[in-house]
Amino acid sequence: MESSEAIETILPLFDQPGSKEDIEKILMEHSGLPGPRGNLTLAYRFAELFQSSETTAGQYALAVRWAGISPVDAPVNTPMEYLPFCGVVSLGSYYC
Repeated sequence: MESSEAIETILPLFDQPGSKEDIEKILMEHSGLPGPRGNLTLAYRFAELFQSSETTAGQYALAVRWAGISPVDAPVNTPMEYLPFCGVVSLGSYYC
């Protein structure tokens, strides 16, 4: 599954309550980690979802929660490390 396909899978889940785990799973599966570099294209495409004025409080809270995941809980070069990265990039997109 390419980045665009992963985003298309995430889009219907993005506004559904209780879909946080599904979104996390998709992002981590396509993170490119472990490996030499995380999937930047997917992270940036995901962050674009936060550029809309229709970003909900739940979506914003998800990005904040991910941004706050500690390095202990998301070790380097693991798929879990991708979530804080996506959270920070998404918050940056939200505030731009």
